[in-house]
Amino acid sequence: MELNDALKLIEKYGFLLTNDGYEYLRENCSYISQEDLIGFLTIHDNLFITKDNLEKLIKKPVMSMVKLKYDYKVIFDPTNYLKGGGADNYSYLFRDRYNKLSNHIKEIMRVKDITSLSALPLKKKPGETEEVYVIGLVYSKRLWDDKIMLEVEDYTGKQRLFIFKKRNPHVFLEASEIPLDSVIGFKIEITPSGIYTVKEIYYPNVKKSNGVSNDEIYVVFTSDLHIGSMKFYEDEFLEFIKILNGQVDDFKLKRIIQKIKYIIIAGDLVEGVGVFPNQREELLIEDLYDQYKYAYNLLRKIRNDIKIIIIPGNHDASRKALPQPAIFEEFAPEFYSDKRFVMLGNPVNISLHGVNIYIYHGDFIQDLFTMIPRLSRENISKALSILLKVRHTAPTYGLNTLIAPEKEDLLIIPKEIDIFHTGHTHKLYVGKISGILTINSGTWQSQTKYQKIYGITPDPLKVPIVNLKNLETIVLNLAY
Repeated sequence: MELNDALKLIEKYGFLLTNDGYEYLRENCSYISQEDLIGFLTIHDNLFITKDNLEKLIKKPVMSMVKLKYDYKVIFDPTNYLKGGGADNYSYLFRDRYNKLSNHIKEIMRVKDITSLSALPLKKKPGETEEVYVIGLVYSKRLWDDKIMLEVEDYTGKQRLFIFKKRNPHVFLEASEIPLDSVIGFKIEITPSGIYTVKEIYYPNVKKSNGVSNDEIYVVFTSDLHIGSMKFYEDEFLEFIKILNGQVDDFKLKRIIQKIKYIIIAGDLVEGVGVFPNQREELLIEDLYDQYKYAYNLLRKIRNDIKIIIIPGNHDASRKALPQPAIFEEFAPEFYSDKRFVMLGNPVNISLHGVNIYIYHGDFIQDLFTMIPRLSRENISKALSILLKVRHTAPTYGLNTLIAPEKEDLLIIPKEIDIFHTGHTHKLYVGKISGILTINSGTWQSQTKYQKIYGITPDPLKVPIVNLKNLETIVLNLAY
């Protein structure tokens, strides 16, 4: 029954709830029927109703869970590698990126010789052309209606490469979508006039690693709860918890719920404080510590056999620059003292039952919308495909997404993964990109004033649930 109905009955029969009694009833009232409560009230002989009284009354339904061992491994968590440093470290970072990704591109190109940019001949004899292969970091890009100029660099220097729309429309379109500071391979033609024209582009594409679980185990993928915001859909989230705990009539869904062993939250667990202008006007909980305490009290209601993996987002208590360490323990001590919760950094690479999962809050996706022509906020799949092509979560330095000066580039995506999970945009996307199951979580928050100004329309209350045995996905829709 609903809490308000239970409180009215208790008042009608002339009883008072103690503080612990009220809290316990608030958390567990859904597990009691009106008939049982009335029966209890008719025989209770004390003015006060305590938690102990209610514990004897409330009986939670027992759902038969599938007993399977956890198989959870952290492949890479940036939390353990962050060192920081001064601006000089950016030189090391870009060198590290170039070295790692250029070696991968060489494997993809499968050609004998890669020409350094400084070794390119100035021009060929009249009537002659020459084709060579180069790899460079995209330093700058200029777009015209009919051509694109890329300035690329390697250890030896810089060169300007041109793509002409009429000659090669497919390559023209591809080049228009390359983020700056990406490491890319090129097949170029040197013309008699000395112009270097791009004939083909080689990306360090992420591939599918073909990992699957031997057992039928389900994982919930979600993000952007924004607990502490007035816009947080708390009632719907409590309904979601009831479903996870077995209070569902649909037999097919109940069978799936029984086999859920993990929940992954890809950032923005709480709303935070001071993240954007005038945020306090829409805060239900104004203290960041209290936001995490409230979040813990909500999530701990989820049944005990589900492990909950949490990474930070830009609203969370972590450093703002990528890569982020796990949410600071100082702000969320309850999560760290409860073994059901796993607190990791952003981005992070884990394995669940042999399935390789890369989790990233998705900060740079918004930057892609502003820098790539014709890319709209509705086209999440294209944005995610670009990140997978360039094999990097935040390639471009100097935009809204802050990148920390680490000596090693910790934002490179692994060569092979099975699932790519992001959030941040508050838009739902589930699909396959190059065979990789790609999920951009929606949100548990309705539209804020800040989002309305920027034309961001959320896609809330839709929760992807994935079967690790075959990567088939259902979307639980609570938007009713």
